[in-house]
Amino acid sequence: MAYTYSEPVVHTEWVIEAMSSVRAAGLANVLVTNGCVLPPASTELLASCDAVNVDIKSWDADFYRRELGGELEAVKAFIAEARGSGVHVEATTLVLPGSNDSEEEIDAIAAFLASLSPELPYHLSAYRPMYRWTKPATPPENVVRLAAIARGRLRHVYAGNLAFERNDDHCPACGAVLVRRAGYSVDASGLSGGTESEARCAACGERVAYRL
Repeated sequence: MAYTYSEPVVHTEWVIEAMSSVRAAGLANVLVTNGCVLPPASTELLASCDAVNVDIKSWDADFYRRELGGELEAVKAFIAEARGSGVHVEATTLVLPGSNDSEEEIDAIAAFLASLSPELPYHLSAYRPMYRWTKPATPPENVVRLAAIARGRLRHVYAGNLAFERNDDHCPACGAVLVRRAGYSVDASGLSGGTESEARCAACGERVAYRL
């Protein structure tokens, strides 16, 4: 069960209750959030989570306050807390032309995530105009370029909202394809094993950080 689109932490009490019911039914919980939540609410939310994807929208604290009414430090703290709790954590940045798309900014975000774990997956998504945001869409080549910058620090970086882009993962030891991705199509035949601690490259046997 995924809690997403409308910011779920606005309804923290309801989400916690729903997560408890989902867990009781033997299912998993995925929280997709802007990360603007602090303890003790964050701790209670994470206790019922199996995975969380956090939007880190900028590395500029002024941008957070001006455009979002949020605090960058609170988001960073939540990501760190989530990673420390043992929950599977991923992060996403929506790339906005002229706002958060400098190589320096994306590199700084990637460096922060890598300080928690170089295995932490990071998604860079192309923006398109919607509702009150009317600036032109993100050029696809910008997302691809920034993804390459982030890969200098992180092992799992994905360029999103691009119809042509493949997001295959390769074995760090032998280079074989572990997971092939094209749109919503996923082929994980390059992996063997059954848990995150046991997942290995099917070609060479290298242990890799996947949960099957």
